[in-house]
Amino acid sequence: MDSHYSTIANRKGRALSGLSMGGRHTQYIGFRNPELFGSLGILSAALTAADEKAFGEDAVAMGRDAKALKDAAYDYIFIGAGVYETNDTARHTLLHKQLEELGVKHDYYIGGFSAHDFMTWRHLLYYQFLPNLWK
Repeated sequence: MDSHYSTIANRKGRALSGLSMGGRHTQYIGFRNPELFGSLGILSAALTAADEKAFGEDAVAMGRDAKALKDAAYDYIFIGAGVYETNDTARHTLLHKQLEELGVKHDYYIGGFSAHDFMTWRHLLYYQFLPNLWK
């Protein structure tokens, strides 16, 4: 990318984001490569029940232990989902709670007045993620 496009060629200038399965890819790639990405946007996707404690030990799910995750010092992590796809056991809620327990700074937002669809994702991107990215 950096050799073909006008970019800021360091982690502070790079963000990774995705929705649904792309949000899960953002988690796996972004949390494993903090030297490449300074910001992450996870929309309507998060840990599966099997990955609930993914940040507990190295070499599990996310590939990051708690200390490595804190040391990564991300500039911005956003986790968002729609009103009608959220409850106390939703995957994005579990990820939010786990990051909170670990003391990892992040924004968690539920909105969009819809569910797992483009109405929600447009809302999350336009009103939450993009305005707060690279501040």
